[in-house]
Amino acid sequence: MYVTKIARARYLRLSPQKLRQVADTIRGLKADAALAQLNFLPKRRLAVALAKTLKSAVANAVTGEYGHERLHPENLSVTKVMVDGAPLAKRMEFRAMGRVNRILRRYSHLTVEVGGETSVVQATRRRGGKTEAEVKEVQAVADTGAVSEKSVKPSSKPKKSGSAKVSTKSVGGRATSRKVGVSKKGVGGSKKGS
Repeated sequence: MYVTKIARARYLRLSPQKLRQVADTIRGLKADAALAQLNFLPKRRLAVALAKTLKSAVANAVTGEYGHERLHPENLSVTKVMVDGAPLAKRMEFRAMGRVNRILRRYSHLTVEVGGETSVVQATRRRGGKTEAEVKEVQAVADTGAVSEKSVKPSSKPKKSGSAKVSTKSVGGRATSRKVGVSKKGVGGSKKGS
């Protein structure tokens, strides 16, 4: 089954004419080859925006599930790249003798579509957070009565001897804590001057 997924980047502060030049270089390529090509283009700002959108489209395609079928990143190719103009930002530049030049800051909308064939993946049923293989292993261990390394859990850490108790008291609205234990001078913690 052939599946396509899209990702959009809107209101990019890039000229559509310049962005189309970069978009034409990756149209029809495999997704990983397109990312590699964008990595080495001299037009960094344009390539970074296009690469981010392409990665998002690949992530959209890979994370979705289509029944028992899944898309893998190595099966994806760039099927469509569209660059559309967005609303202009109109600015003024003041000139001599009271004149004004208009500056048009162009913005773009970018749409990247990736597609590929899905591959059938065996769905693993889970019981109690374990896969079928793990459940069979635990059952085999229980039947034989043997103990495997995986089934033995490490015991809790032994308690340290002479551990100090912690007491808390409230001072000025804040809770403070101090260790109370046996010090060189005697019981009750270490206090200077006593």
